[in-house]
Amino acid sequence: LYSLLLPLFPTSRQEVYSDNGYAGMRADIYLNLYNLIIETKCTRESMAEKQLIEEMGADAFHYQANVIYFFIYDRVGIIKNPEAFKEAFARGSGKSGKTVKVFLLQPREL
Repeated sequence: LYSLLLPLFPTSRQEVYSDNGYAGMRADIYLNLYNLIIETKCTRESMAEKQLIEEMGADAFHYQANVIYFFIYDRVGIIKNPEAFKEAFARGSGKSGKTVKVFLLQPREL
């Protein structure tokens, strides 16, 4: 994903560390010009849907960017209702001041 974005956004950086005052965090891709973080996730056999939800919730809460995009590759099919899942995390800039959007890819054979 980073190699696809780099020609369009040459100032984008990957593996960007930040500190929230308690612990360090690492964003997968950061586009400074847009104050945007792209967080990527890939499901695995040992991961439950609840664990994925908890990770995403923590990321959305702790990252200081105005815009957060989650790109999820659900290769093992732990997400049973993709549309409801995406809708549950989608946020406008409302009270939190953050915009959150989920992009989900599941293999066809699931």
